[in-house]
Amino acid sequence: MLKKGCQVAMMIFCLSLAACAPNQITKDCDLPGIWVETQEVSSSITPIIQIDGTPSMQGFVTIPTSRYIRTLRLIDTVVTTAFPNSQPPQYYRFGMARSRFTDESSSLSAQKPWFYDRTLEQLLDADLDVAIAPVEGNPREQISIIIVDLYQQHGEISRVLNSLRVNYLDKGLAVGILAVKSEFDGIVYDIGLNHERFEYRTTQNQPEGFQPFYVLVLSTYENVARFFDRIKTASQSEGLNFTDDKFVIFYPRFLSEPLRLNIDPNPGNFNVDGIRRLHTINDGNVMVSVSDRQTTEILMLTNPDIQDKKIPYQIPYQGLPYLLPINDIQVEVSPSIYNSEDRSFVPFNSNPLQFHNWNIDSNKLNFDINFNTRVMTSGVYWFTVDLSPKSLQSPPWWTEWNLRENEPFKGGTTYNLLPFMESLKKLNLELHQNTGMGRLCYLIHQNF
Repeated sequence: MLKKGCQVAMMIFCLSLAACAPNQITKDCDLPGIWVETQEVSSSITPIIQIDGTPSMQGFVTIPTSRYIRTLRLIDTVVTTAFPNSQPPQYYRFGMARSRFTDESSSLSAQKPWFYDRTLEQLLDADLDVAIAPVEGNPREQISIIIVDLYQQHGEISRVLNSLRVNYLDKGLAVGILAVKSEFDGIVYDIGLNHERFEYRTTQNQPEGFQPFYVLVLSTYENVARFFDRIKTASQSEGLNFTDDKFVIFYPRFLSEPLRLNIDPNPGNFNVDGIRRLHTINDGNVMVSVSDRQTTEILMLTNPDIQDKKIPYQIPYQGLPYLLPINDIQVEVSPSIYNSEDRSFVPFNSNPLQFHNWNIDSNKLNFDINFNTRVMTSGVYWFTVDLSPKSLQSPPWWTEWNLRENEPFKGGTTYNLLPFMESLKKLNLELHQNTGMGRLCYLIHQNF
């Protein structure tokens, strides 16, 4: 009987210990949204080269050694050297419709004035969205290269942007643009609201007045970047000398790797008065550990006077080549606090986690944080911090080469270039909200 009583007492004691034991939780710092994984450069690819055949382009080929003609020849070479296992290139002329060259394996025809025949009705205007629409086949197994002067009315811009979005950006593909200026002797068409035309001839010793044209490159990011790398290098040996700032890629991702904290696993290396770095947190109600210690900061706040003390961070930042530089970073903090009744983390109305001094320096992102302890109570907090680009830098040539809608014709410019490029930049930012730049996670115990 005594033995049975001891067993009952032991069971009651064990149950009481279990009831008092802290709830055990493991937190994950999973990435938000859809992170587009890197891909290899395509092993076998079909180059699709499309050339604007409208009369506005004819002035580029009336000078046999023009930079336009030399660029066409360079493209012929680079599409095969950049992708040595590629299928034979396909060449097209486009205006209001697209037609394939017959029995041709280079851009030789497009280097001749007759190619830009103003008597053909289908070449009276260039519908860029016609060229953007993929030809038959998988766009991921093609690289579409479009040579065009980008003269567009405002109504055309929205159609072109929609075609780029639906056919490429929405599918995780990239839109590359190389801007080039060339000698020109001919007529520039479709200027302004009245579709005026002007005869224009460049002067060799005034290259700033050379007429712009553009090479659009559409494919996976990896294929576009490979093409840009090769044509930029090749341009130096050919005397074309394409500069870095004239290359830009729009793509629904800005970094080769997501932004994550890179925490020193040794708490002894952390030295901020009133704040301790821990491996786990246990306040008696909950014991919280994390699945990846390196990507999650775990801190205990032990002094109410720490709210003005900033903690500096430096994390790896690997921007993708050719993308527009990020001007400012948007920070979205989701705070929660452990609720002992619910035995889970619940949303916390205030945000005590504050960020300062964002700075992108080469391959590092620097910033500071501090805690507004006035809005905090004792307990355990979990913060996820999602980062995305708030604004991007635009290169100066977008403005310098732009001809405004009501502005008199000026050589060396492109009609409505700035509205088109800025709209494409805005579209790129909107799409990036689905992937973000990364996530930072903080597990905090306020213990005072």
